[in-house]
Amino acid sequence: MSESAMTSNGDILQVEGLVKHFPIKSGVFKHTAGAVKAVDGVDLSVREGETLG
Repeated sequence: MSESAMTSNGDILQVEGLVKHFPIKSGVFKHTAGAVKAVDGVDLSVREGETLG
């Protein structure tokens, strides 16, 4: 991997504040009744040579 593709601290992947919510649909007209918070404010970094999976 080229030097320019990496962040200054050696991370090849860096995510801050990741949020993913899935809407809960309800009723005949499928209005949104709430949400399932799968991920809420996650920070993640992967350095060269590390495995994510």
